[in-house]
Amino acid sequence: MDMQRLDNKISTCWINVNRACNLRCSWCYAQSTKFNNKKLLWKDAKKIVDIFSEYGTKSFIILGGEPTLYENLPQLLEYIYLKGGSSTIVTNAIRFSDKQYLINLQKSHLDGIGISVKGYDKKSFINNTGFDGFQKFELAINNLTENGLKYNPSFVISKDSIDYIENVLEYLMRHNVQHISLSFYKQPFGIEGIGDKPQELINKFAEKYEIINKITGGHFSLHQSLPFCLWPKDLIVLMNSRNQLRSLCQLICHNGLVVDVDMNLCVCNMLYDYPIGTINEKMRTGRDLSEFWHNKHTYDIYKSLLRLPSKVCETCEELSYCAGGCVMQYFNYALDDIRRAKNEN
Repeated sequence: MDMQRLDNKISTCWINVNRACNLRCSWCYAQSTKFNNKKLLWKDAKKIVDIFSEYGTKSFIILGGEPTLYENLPQLLEYIYLKGGSSTIVTNAIRFSDKQYLINLQKSHLDGIGISVKGYDKKSFINNTGFDGFQKFELAINNLTENGLKYNPSFVISKDSIDYIENVLEYLMRHNVQHISLSFYKQPFGIEGIGDKPQELINKFAEKYEIINKITGGHFSLHQSLPFCLWPKDLIVLMNSRNQLRSLCQLICHNGLVVDVDMNLCVCNMLYDYPIGTINEKMRTGRDLSEFWHNKHTYDIYKSLLRLPSKVCETCEELSYCAGGCVMQYFNYALDDIRRAKNEN
């Protein structure tokens, strides 16, 4: 890893307010939680904002579960505003079909909305979520537009959803979105299936790049979680020149933390079962958080997680932009094995 990044401060705090969700998405990384009823206590939510604000963090991202099912969400947004921070929620938008609920959130000083798109019609929505909610989703999008609220749509690309990505993008462009965020499915621990062939996924995306670029008018970005060396180099160069690649997450950049419903501190939301610390009686202030963030134990955890996946990475000229890809991928495959298979073909 780039050792200079260990000096980075916590610029963003992700607050996981609940585990409950009104959908059952096939690609959800939190399936092992069984979407239980655990939620963040209101007093604890305020404590999180207090500590991170005192530390100097300004950006707060609220997620779940499904954060719009959290009854204290309006109060939390208002509290972040009063503390001088900005707030963004990551949601499936189903509750925005209730226009009054959306207006109430807007009054609570909500700064940003990220919407995870689940399908482009009734059939695809049901297949991906197990819920007949496409009509509510469409109503939610219309309510956002009517109330002048901007949102950032995102879509997860798996070996299955890549087959109909054109339909999803065309649907979103009909709603006049300004930018679309794409990301690859990341396979959680113990779940086999749709994320286990990274080279196949890259090849399919490469085949569809021109149509993706055409439909969106180039206004998309791919959170690229797979190593650059698995890609056609000319495509990486082209997408970089068009500012369509995002490759470094908060874990790799060492500039963000996730706080879960039990006040545990996690380096990534997908690693919710592996916290690196806890907000408790020993962590009450921004100074306590700073000492935790910069102590040897925390540094050692990051160094261990961010070990390079292959020796070839050590001399790669793209390392500072690629970092070997998403850490989660290497719980499921070995980079050298994928590179070997690619070269043999």
